[in-house]
Amino acid sequence: MRTAPPHFSSTDSLPNGFHEAFLESVDVDYKSRRGLIKLRLCVGDPDAATQKEREAYKGADLELVDLVYFVIEGPDPRSKYAETKGLWIDGEAKRDSAPATPIPIELPPRDAFAYWFFVRNWNSFIHIAARNASLQRSSEEGGWTTVKP
Repeated sequence: MRTAPPHFSSTDSLPNGFHEAFLESVDVDYKSRRGLIKLRLCVGDPDAATQKEREAYKGADLELVDLVYFVIEGPDPRSKYAETKGLWIDGEAKRDSAPATPIPIELPPRDAFAYWFFVRNWNSFIHIAARNASLQRSSEEGGWTTVKP
């Protein structure tokens, strides 16, 4: 298993990575083995002068190509999962200390990477593995927005 593509951890293109991001939608096409995750990424600078600059978000599309698996754990029944306006997430490359999937999954092929997102609203995880991925600014992006978790 390889690590996630470099742009997943690039501090230049993603100053906050997937930390404090919002997941807006997921589209998985199992026949073509592709996935598309629409996100709002935190691009704010915590040291910026204004609140708008500190809490800035931009839309992004994460496309997964040659998908190996896409597992979404159900929400914790004690969470207020029905009251959300988007899923507040954090993400990280799967490592030995990563959370386990609800059903054991074999390691992805050597040419694939594994990644997880923690869904704060649900107190559960989304696990993905694919051979390639690209992250692009959303075509629907209209500029800076402020979103509060």
